[in-house]
Amino acid sequence: MTGLDGQKLPESFEQAAAATPPRRPVTVEIDADVLDWMQHQGVNMLTEVNGFLRFMMDTSQQKAAEFAPDAWEPGEMQAPALAP
Repeated sequence: MTGLDGQKLPESFEQAAAATPPRRPVTVEIDADVLDWMQHQGVNMLTEVNGFLRFMMDTSQQKAAEFAPDAWEPGEMQAPALAP
């Protein structure tokens, strides 16, 4: 697979593209001013919205895993935050 510049893309990119889950059509109400702004950006709105939602999902899952009760060993304490 090659990119827009004709260069071969890394294998990790090809693997990630192949692992993309299937999509399901949904209906979403979006504020008119937000929709107008998105349409004037000249980007694929569906791709942008999906990317944002995927980012939210990934970071939420990452945070939940990091601070899950079973992520810590018994007796282990979290290091205190450093003062600014």
